[in-house]
Amino acid sequence: MQPVSQAINILSYVHNAPRGRVTQMARALVDSGLLPKSSGRAILQMAGGDLLYLIAAVAFAETVSDAATVARQVAELPMGGEVGAMTFRDAFGCMMKPDATLADVEIGLVQNGYTAKMVFNVPKDGEKVELTASFWTAKSWGGWTKKSFVLSREGVEIMSNLFNRDDNVGMVYKAKAD
Repeated sequence: MQPVSQAINILSYVHNAPRGRVTQMARALVDSGLLPKSSGRAILQMAGGDLLYLIAAVAFAETVSDAATVARQVAELPMGGEVGAMTFRDAFGCMMKPDATLADVEIGLVQNGYTAKMVFNVPKDGEKVELTASFWTAKSWGGWTKKSFVLSREGVEIMSNLFNRDDNVGMVYKAKAD
């Protein structure tokens, strides 16, 4: 768990997103109540599922004023499209825990809403089997999307490791120039 300021550093580093955009979206999400608001010495920590709000806003919000609406729509996608099922935010939060099984993550904006999936490799009978968890409000069988966002399993692992460290307060991550 990390404060919002450190999550901004982690997200802009792992996703190669402009730090200014990530910061603007994070402020909008704090103002809307989706991310915890720190005050003075009371530095509040984000939960793993809260990262999804920030990822969704950075990836899909056209403007800062759209950030909270977009973040909620993506985070509240129900598994299998079933109302009352586990949400995408809940599943993402579980994946951000230390030693969790990691997955490739794909989010797409289709004509009538959002779709998302998490693809896991899980052991079964001594072999690795691919397991897909799908989330949607607008079912899509593939094809054209208005926008998409993909996070590889390796990216998830880096993000999870940085998010779960307790010794990186104030660290700023930078890509090494070639």
